[in-house]
Order: sequence, then structure tokens, then C-alpha cells
Amino acid sequence: MARRVTDDAALRELAARWETKYGSFWHFEVRNGCFDHKPGHAYVFSVAPVTVFGFGKGEPFGQTRWRFGGDEEA
Repeated sequence: MARRVTDDAALRELAARWETKYGSFWHFEVRNGCFDHKPGHAYVFSVAPVTVFGFGKGEPFGQTRWRFGGDEEA
């Protein structure tokens, strides 16, 4: 289930983290519940995993499944 993030404080924190990791190219201003990045706006969504699969390559082959709490509708 994807949910739109509109809280300006949370968006400012995300913007700061992305800029720290990826540099000034990823600089976003936060306005009206979205990222303002000329020439337009970028909406941010949060996606909580319900089930994740991991697969091992090479010998020995393997797979693992993780289940997380969350919406059962996803």
C-alpha cells in the first residue's frame, strides 16, 4: 500500500538525507506537501513492505522470505 507523504517536516528530513547521499543535484525545496523542483512538483510516497524475497546466487543456491506486519490488502 502506497501512502502519500505530505508532512513538511518529514519531507524536509527526506530531502536533506537524499541531498547528503546524492549531492546537490538532489536538492529539493519543500512547499505545500511536496518537493518543489523546477519546473514542477514531485510527490513523495511511502511504501511499507508486506513480503520480501531474497535469492542467493551461486553455490549454494537459496531463497528467503521475510514477512512484515502491515496492510493485508497489499
